[in-house]
Amino acid sequence: MQVKHSLKNSDKQITYYLTEELGKGCFGQVWGGIDSNQIPVAIKIFHFTDDKNLKAWVNEISNQIGFDHKNIVKIYDFFIDTEPYTSNTRLVIVMEKALTSLDKYLQINKNFSSIHVCWIGCQLCDGLFEIHNSTVIHRDLTLRNILLFPGYHVKIADFGISQRKSDLYLPIVSNTGFPNAIPPEILQQGYSDFQSDIYQLGLILLTLLTGQEPIPQNLDREIINHLINEGQPRKIAESLIEKFGNLAYIISCMLRRRLEWRYQSVLELREDLDKELRNIQMIQMIQMNQIVKNFNQEFYQ
Repeated sequence: MQVKHSLKNSDKQITYYLTEELGKGCFGQVWGGIDSNQIPVAIKIFHFTDDKNLKAWVNEISNQIGFDHKNIVKIYDFFIDTEPYTSNTRLVIVMEKALTSLDKYLQINKNFSSIHVCWIGCQLCDGLFEIHNSTVIHRDLTLRNILLFPGYHVKIADFGISQRKSDLYLPIVSNTGFPNAIPPEILQQGYSDFQSDIYQLGLILLTLLTGQEPIPQNLDREIINHLINEGQPRKIAESLIEKFGNLAYIISCMLRRRLEWRYQSVLELREDLDKELRNIQMIQMIQMNQIVKNFNQEFYQ
């Protein structure tokens, strides 16, 4: 494992060794590496070029640092660092390291079964319930911000544009780096609420179920906005009800354009997903029992 860069938190006397670049975003880079104790970590570096980056760094720390939940990525450390040679200021966040992100995993595995989609949905609801219970709205739930850990464990990451409930009714200039993931209320009214996260979670589950995004990213922005306002994701989910049954109906409810027609809370959504998960498991068990019965009849009669 080749060390390409290193960062040091002088206050804690901990050095972080950067070994691989995991990705880039509008605020900076994410690296994989290890700390002084050989513990794997992910290191997000914000380049302090303007107040926007500083706000994103502060947001991510203040809205994520307090969580200790199995479905939320944990922050280990954060500090301000000076880049060698240039003396540029870098804002650093050190987090637990995942195996991959859901968007990368989807590129190599497009066959998510209904039971997998329900299982992932239930986990994300658990994490989102904890977030909402702390009066935080995430506002950027996308495939790239859902990370996979051993045991098919999923965790929510990237709180860079999250907001506290007390700030939610301030006008929102931008919501996400992905225009095709913007909830209708952002486009129409410029405001978001807890149910905006439910809408984005619906987009994630629909994408996993079909293997492709309901609204492609590469479309013209005007076309994307039109499809969002016309409820295209919900229409796609409704068209899948005959094939996927109640799971597609649940997702369609998550994607309704008006807040009052969506699920009113993550807890309500979690109950429906859990019920559907148990129904699918029961059906699969019955089907497996029938397969075993047919096998026995074939060979023992």
